[in-house]
Amino acid sequence: MPRLIFIVGVPGSGKSTYAKTLENDKTKVLSSDVIRRQLNHQNNDASKTQDVFEVLFKRAQDLLKRGYNVV
Repeated sequence: MPRLIFIVGVPGSGKSTYAKTLENDKTKVLSSDVIRRQLNHQNNDASKTQDVFEVLFKRAQDLLKRGYNVV
């Protein structure tokens, strides 16, 4: 059964760096910052937070259905 793993911490605490160590052919890493940049072309614009997390949750759901672990 695929696993969904959340990493939580203050900005700059190393969450993304740690997540990269977990990524492999069975585990995919999703990042709200990356999705925010894809949608807004900038990292610090919070105006589309709901849109960002809708995309993130959809991507996570799709990956889990395909049998991947998701961080």
